[in-house]
Amino acid sequence: MEKFGSDLESINKFADSIQHLSPEGMVEAFNKFSWDDQAVAKHLPVYCKASPEELKKVDDAFVKLVPSQDKVYGPNFNTMALWLKTRIHMQMGNHNA
Repeated sequence: MEKFGSDLESINKFADSIQHLSPEGMVEAFNKFSWDDQAVAKHLPVYCKASPEELKKVDDAFVKLVPSQDKVYGPNFNTMALWLKTRIHMQMGNHNA
C-alpha cells in the first residue's frame, strides 16, 4: 500500500504541475513514480486483458482518486495513469490472466 499511496500522490502532483505550468514539478513527480515495481510490471498484461466490468471498476476508482484526470493529457500522464490503474487492478484482487 505504501507504493500505491506514493504513486497516487505523484500522479496528482504531476496533474497539478501540468495545470500550473511547472515543468520541475512534473519531472519530480514522474521520476518519483514506482517504475521499478516488478509486481506492477508483471501484472500489466493481466490488466490489459481484464474484462470490461473489471476495467469499469478500475476506471471508476481512478476517477475518484485522481480528480483532475479529465483536465490533463499527454503521453507521460497517460503512462502514469496506466501504471496506477494496473496497481488498482492488483489491489482489487484481480490476479487472473
